[in-house]
Amino acid sequence: MLGLYPALPPATARLAGQAGTLPPAAPSPMPAALDDVDRRILRALEANARATHAAIARAVKLSRSAVQERIARMEREGVIAGYTVRLGQGGAAPALRAYLLVTGKTARLEHVADALRGRPEVVGCAFVSGDIDLVLELAAGKTEELTALRDAVAAMPDVATTRTLVVMATRWSR
Repeated sequence: MLGLYPALPPATARLAGQAGTLPPAAPSPMPAALDDVDRRILRALEANARATHAAIARAVKLSRSAVQERIARMEREGVIAGYTVRLGQGGAAPALRAYLLVTGKTARLEHVADALRGRPEVVGCAFVSGDIDLVLELAAGKTEELTALRDAVAAMPDVATTRTLVVMATRWSR
């Protein structure tokens, strides 16, 4: 996720689609710059998004109300876009993860990204620079599901090539 705080987790499991995102708020005319305390609060939330305001306040050495106000401000300003769950290996997480690299016939693949938004196997989508135009992060229970999705993407009219990178092991994830 690009934005004011690029260290927010880009690849957490978002199997519920847009569940967990905050309701749209009126955009702040000019988001306040993040200070060191804001960044420490964000790191605490990254480590445990369910931490209480009191626990975060102790960690960053502020009052609970000051932490609550800062979190509310960062939510209003779009610095915090939502909260999510990272699934463990307890059977709920899909067994297979992969990245699908997509090169387009045209320079614009927004419609491809939009068409894939509702697919549960697509847990992330990013436009990138270089030879590849679009990177899709995939999660599925079976290789057949990954293959079917890859074939569907490859058949889209403006897609020139696809390349699948299956994740063999994850060293760490935020």
